[in-house]
Amino acid sequence: MKVFVIAGIILVGLMDCYYSVKGGDTVSQVPKIVNTEWLAERLDDPKLRILDATLFLEPNKKGPYRLSSGKEAYEKEHIQGAVFADILNELSDPDAKYPMTVPPRDRFVNKMSELGVGDGTT
Repeated sequence: MKVFVIAGIILVGLMDCYYSVKGGDTVSQVPKIVNTEWLAERLDDPKLRILDATLFLEPNKKGPYRLSSGKEAYEKEHIQGAVFADILNELSDPDAKYPMTVPPRDRFVNKMSELGVGDGTT
C-alpha cells in the first residue's frame, strides 16, 4: 500500500511539474491526494488522466537500494483507464549522475503529452 501512496504523490507532483514547464494552469483545483470515492466518481471523465508510476525500492546489502520499474505490476493489474508512467526509464534524465533526476524540459513535456497529459486534462 505504501508504494501506491508514494506513486500517487509522485504523480500529482509530475502533473504540477508538467503544467509548470508548459507555462499553463496548474492542477491546483484537484486535491493532492484523493480517495477511492473521488476517483470512482470521475473514472468516466474524458479529461481525467490516471498515471500509474509504480516504482519499487529494493534493499541491497552490498550498496545503495535498487530501483526497479513497476511496469510488470501495472500489466498484471491497474486502475481502469490508467496508463503506465515509467519514472525510472522514461521520465528521468538518462545522462544524470543520479537516478530519477528530472529530465530536460522537452523530454519531460513530450513524454507527458504521449501519456495523454495536456491542456484541459486533470
